[in-house]
Amino acid sequence: MMPTFTYPKNEFSLNDPCWTGKVAENFRLQEDVKRSIHPSHSVAVNGKYINMVKGHEKSRTPFDKNSPYEKFAKLDSYILMLGTENNSMIHYSQDKVNFPDLFLEGNYEYIFNNKKHKTKLHHPKGSITYIYDEKPCSDVYLLVNMYKDLEFNKRGIMKTVKIGNATCHLIKTKGFVEESIKYLKENIKKYEKGYNLRLKYESS
Repeated sequence: MMPTFTYPKNEFSLNDPCWTGKVAENFRLQEDVKRSIHPSHSVAVNGKYINMVKGHEKSRTPFDKNSPYEKFAKLDSYILMLGTENNSMIHYSQDKVNFPDLFLEGNYEYIFNNKKHKTKLHHPKGSITYIYDEKPCSDVYLLVNMYKDLEFNKRGIMKTVKIGNATCHLIKTKGFVEESIKYLKENIKKYEKGYNLRLKYESS
């Protein structure tokens, strides 16, 4: 399963190119691959669990119980990261803890195969902005510190190797989800005042 994210349009097509890199785009174009239906957070899947893509168009948020992310999280699956620290499964955990300012207000309506669907859309800043050490930071910064704070490598949740100049991670999905949900809950509680100020600032 690979992320094939797109910029939202009024009409979604399975042929819309993704912005998540050449590897994901080339994977999407293979004949034995299926893509989920979502205007911003679709995924492409092949192999034994190819039917995970079904029902994404029914999702009220990109990462809810109808999404491929929920199905992926319940498997004995792994997250493979090759030369990147961007881990989209953190948004699944955000959704689980009602992360502040995760979505834009209201529902986003789009058309697929002449049928109307609606879903929540990620807030372009709120969904990737966190507070760590009392300062706003990116999702990558928070993730790198979470791996370190929770000793992901030492505890066997993650294995990190170098391939050439690229830092690569293999992460147990269930471990990542469980630990990140607890970590985010503590983060929100610890920096509640900061998140409230951020919400006030971004809505003004």
